[in-house]
Amino acid sequence: MVLTPVLPAWIEPTDVVRLHVFLAFVILFVLLERLLPGRPHGWQGRATGNIGLQLLNAGLVAGLALTAPISLSAATLYAQFNQWGFFNQLELGLWTRIVIAWIVLDLIAYWWHRLWHLTPLLWRFHRIHHIDDVLDVTTTFRTHPLETVATLLMKAGLVMLLGVPLLGIIIYEVIVATMALWIHANIRVFRPLDRVLGWIVVTPLLHRVHHGSG
Repeated sequence: MVLTPVLPAWIEPTDVVRLHVFLAFVILFVLLERLLPGRPHGWQGRATGNIGLQLLNAGLVAGLALTAPISLSAATLYAQFNQWGFFNQLELGLWTRIVIAWIVLDLIAYWWHRLWHLTPLLWRFHRIHHIDDVLDVTTTFRTHPLETVATLLMKAGLVMLLGVPLLGIIIYEVIVATMALWIHANIRVFRPLDRVLGWIVVTPLLHRVHHGSG
C-alpha cells in the first residue's frame, strides 16, 4: 500500500524556515554593506531587476509547491512515508544520515554548477547571474527562472533517491542560502582573516574571482 504524507501540500517546513533565515541574513548583509562596503557603488536600476527576478523565482517555486506539489519538503516526506531512498533502507543514526547527505548534496551541487558553466546551452541561462555589473547581496537573487526550476527538480529527485531526513534538508538549505548571501555580499573582509577563511569556506573576495570581477 502506498502511503502519502500526513502534512498538507502547502505546509513546507524547508521553505518556511529558509525564508525566515534568508530574510534575516539579507537584512544583516545589507546593513554590513552600508557599514563596511568592499567597493563603493549604488543600487540604482540593477537592484530593482535583481529583486524582481527573486520575486518571480519565489512565485514559481511557491506555485510548484502548491499545484504539483513539488518541493524539497514534499520530496523528503514522500520518500520517508513510502520508505524510498538509500537512507530509508539502512539502520543509520539521524546525524550519520544528515552528515552523509550533506557531503553528497554538496558534491552534486558543485558539479551541477559546473555543468551550467561548461554546457553552452545551459550557460546561456546561467550567464544572467554573471553579467551583473557589480557584486552585492542582490546579485544572489539574479538567477534565470529556468535554472531555478531545473535546480529544484534536480534537488527534489536527489532527496528522494537518497531519502534525506527532513531535518537534514532544512539544515542544508538554510546554510546554503546563508552562504550564497555571504559570498556575493559587497562587504570589506580583513585580508589576513580572508586568507584564513579561504581555506575553509568561499569568501566574497574569492567569489569575485569566480565572477570575473576580482
